[in-house]
Amino acid sequence: MKFGKQLRGIVDCSYPEWQPNFMSYKELKKRIVVSQDSLSESSTCAEDESEMSWTANPVPPPSNAAIAQKLNDSAEFFAFLQREVDKVNDFFLEKQEDFIIEHQQLSSRIAEILGPESVTRSELVQLRQRLIDFHAQLVILENYSTVNYTGFRKILKKHDKKTGLNVRSIALNQISATPFFLSDTTRSLLLSTEHQIARLNQLHNARCGNDTLLQVHQTVHVAPASSTSGATSVEQTSGEDEKGKDQTTKNLPVP
Repeated sequence: MKFGKQLRGIVDCSYPEWQPNFMSYKELKKRIVVSQDSLSESSTCAEDESEMSWTANPVPPPSNAAIAQKLNDSAEFFAFLQREVDKVNDFFLEKQEDFIIEHQQLSSRIAEILGPESVTRSELVQLRQRLIDFHAQLVILENYSTVNYTGFRKILKKHDKKTGLNVRSIALNQISATPFFLSDTTRSLLLSTEHQIARLNQLHNARCGNDTLLQVHQTVHVAPASSTSGATSVEQTSGEDEKGKDQTTKNLPVP
């Protein structure tokens, strides 16, 4: 499946609030000005390799003037690309800030429960469910970062192929320096939340016993911070993999 269709499916399955904040792959694709030089070069590359190796008239490299013209033709593309990067980054930071505040609130409540305060079994189960729901939101935010970075990487690759320019690496280095890609805060919140869920499980078992109702709540599955593919139980917390921003190995959970 082409990435554009894959991205469209992910966006359609995400929360309505999130949908307009994904990178606009289709709109960026429309703004790529195809160079005639790149078309003729592609045609030449399709010829037999043995013939190309001895041809007396190879395709000459583009002149500085030709490169300047291609860059000028790509000005609209790069202006729109910058707006898209800013859009993704702003939304990511806004959501991350909201989640930091929510995590602080949940942590305060957990500290109260772990103290001498008397807490009912129902309150423990409800708090644990809140943590699981919060964990799912964090997974979505991390996947949002991964999917958008992959989209930028792929559209820049397509841009270079269509225009004959070689600017992908420079542009990606700039994108990689933005917080939506660089920040480890979401991963830290994920690992902390998984640890908190495990502590609540231990507290429940110590105070209320390991009963059937809690096991029913444990069947809720989300992708943990330590997972790189698919939806697995929130209890698995090896935390050994890295961000893996270059790959769309994670699927956004459907709300």
